[in-house]
Amino acid sequence: MSIRKLFLLLCVATSMCFGFAWAQEDDVQDEQVLAVVLGEPITVASVLPSEAERKTMRDKAKEKYSALLDYKIQMATFDNVLERIILDYAKRNSIVADPDLTQQFETKFGGEFARNKKEGASKSIQEIAKLEVIKFLVEKALYAEFGGRVIFRQSNPQMPVDAYRTLLAQYKENKQLTFDDESLETAFWDGFSEPFQYEIPVENVSFNKPWWL
Repeated sequence: MSIRKLFLLLCVATSMCFGFAWAQEDDVQDEQVLAVVLGEPITVASVLPSEAERKTMRDKAKEKYSALLDYKIQMATFDNVLERIILDYAKRNSIVADPDLTQQFETKFGGEFARNKKEGASKSIQEIAKLEVIKFLVEKALYAEFGGRVIFRQSNPQMPVDAYRTLLAQYKENKQLTFDDESLETAFWDGFSEPFQYEIPVENVSFNKPWWL
């Protein structure tokens, strides 16, 4: 079970999460700034599930809805932060998506994406494939630059966690990554801190090819 799924089950079971103020039932504060990356804010509105998704969540979660919405907003914020920093690092280091790897990703996951695509999805399979390839190439470069521990997560089978933390700390030190909520910031950095569920032995770490090949 992934860390995210475990955290979600705990949140929904206890109705606790972090009790963030932006997601109390229907009183969603759309314009509240959650984080700022490279001078661009991430607001609640930019990471909020669609109205249709919230209705489904409310119907299924019932009294646990606020906890579930907290979790969804939090995870979307973290994904947004990482995506912006990954793309910035790629730009600064002239890393571009390899066409062959991109096509291989589309071939492998295109059918599944088409079957499960939600109406109004924000990204196409082509955009997702390009981002995943850039992410892999950035992680390969980060590991080469910073080294450190690599961990397994269901969402990322080979995550250079120490290298990520070093890079993110640089952005924080340069005021290029800030959070407007202390609890949210703590939760973000906890994702790059011990304990880790599974650390990959250094002799088994290889960035010769992406996880989907």
